[in-house]
Amino acid sequence: VSNRFRPGFAGAVCPIAQSSPCLLDIADITFDQAVARAYRAAMATYLNSYYDPLQRFALYEAINAERGAEIDVQVYFNDRRDQGRDDKSGPMPTTAEIRDALAASRLDWGPRSPVPQPTFYLDVDDAPGGVEFAMTADTRYVSPEGMESFVRALESTVVEAACSRTGANAVPETV
Repeated sequence: VSNRFRPGFAGAVCPIAQSSPCLLDIADITFDQAVARAYRAAMATYLNSYYDPLQRFALYEAINAERGAEIDVQVYFNDRRDQGRDDKSGPMPTTAEIRDALAASRLDWGPRSPVPQPTFYLDVDDAPGGVEFAMTADTRYVSPEGMESFVRALESTVVEAACSRTGANAVPETV
């Protein structure tokens, strides 16, 4: 937990997950700039994301009244990959190698859950030889076709960003 430096929290025993808004302005910037901005915003959110839940609900009500529509805060992103993945030894893959790796890509559907789901939840996990995106969504809001379209667009975006980088390095230096 990143906030244990604060007086009185050193001995705290509590859940380490709490919903917190993390807003990004990614208009008119490159993919690498968006990733770097998202990284910085996420780190700031992790560091400062504790609050009185009743004040959160009051804030949401105020925003809903201001906008005239209810905001949906049931959208989550969870990067669960090993943080020691910064090993950049060995040659960088070529554009052709990156595109060829798409043949190993697959889409699997898990079982449907009878339990209500958040509107949208994306987990990123390490997988042998790659990365796994696990998406959960409430099909009242995101159809199975929409889920598939999203993960395929995400994969395409990441592959194109990797191929457009010098040496096909898919990891921005600022992350």
